[in-house]
Amino acid sequence: MDPSDREPMVVLGHGYWRRRFGADPNIVGRVIRLNGQPVRIAGVAPANFTGLTATGPGGPPSLWLPVTAHPILFVGSQLLTNLSQRDTQMFAKLKPSVSLAAAEAQLASLTAELRKQYPGQIPDRESLRGSQLMAFPHDAFVPIVMVSVLVLLVLIAACANLGNILLARGQARQREIDIRVAVGAGAWRIVRQLMAENLLLACLGSAAGLAVGYAAAKTLLSVSEADPSMQIVTTGG
Repeated sequence: MDPSDREPMVVLGHGYWRRRFGADPNIVGRVIRLNGQPVRIAGVAPANFTGLTATGPGGPPSLWLPVTAHPILFVGSQLLTNLSQRDTQMFAKLKPSVSLAAAEAQLASLTAELRKQYPGQIPDRESLRGSQLMAFPHDAFVPIVMVSVLVLLVLIAACANLGNILLARGQARQREIDIRVAVGAGAWRIVRQLMAENLLLACLGSAAGLAVGYAAAKTLLSVSEADPSMQIVTTGG
């Protein structure tokens, strides 16, 4: 039987379930209508689940549908038949004994088979590739924002203090600059010297900042990295 002929199932988002259905505990199994078509509710997502990709400006999705329901709910849909569609991502959880390299080898074989079945629709440079899915835990979002704001405030305070130090240093060197001018140093030469000194200071500060930022990023990624067996499979050239 054609998968698109089966009864579509839907998983409701937790927020949508509470807003639209009043958190009805007996909602599973009920039939609702989407785009005029009957769809059966298979379950409700946990409150902290908003999908496997970044949440858009409109907030988390209200519901999730299988890809096979697309032709049923959207008249004229070619999502399952037109291989040029590029708005689809596939997610898979690998078995612990299967490496990403082994999965990519199987994807390469699948790409070759699809190229034979659909000649002319899959360019030679097109292939299915795998990459690890990275995601921050939902409960870590607020602490990360708070830490980022704190770091920003510290940077603003450091910049203000550094500006005051440079201003005081410039005033203290006023006599030195006056002597240089008196013995014939041009204004442009003095400006070049001051610019070189400040550029060196900026380079040293930038190098230290990059080192600290790299270490902080590595720490955050180690904390937020998803299960190594969770992979995202995308189509790439």
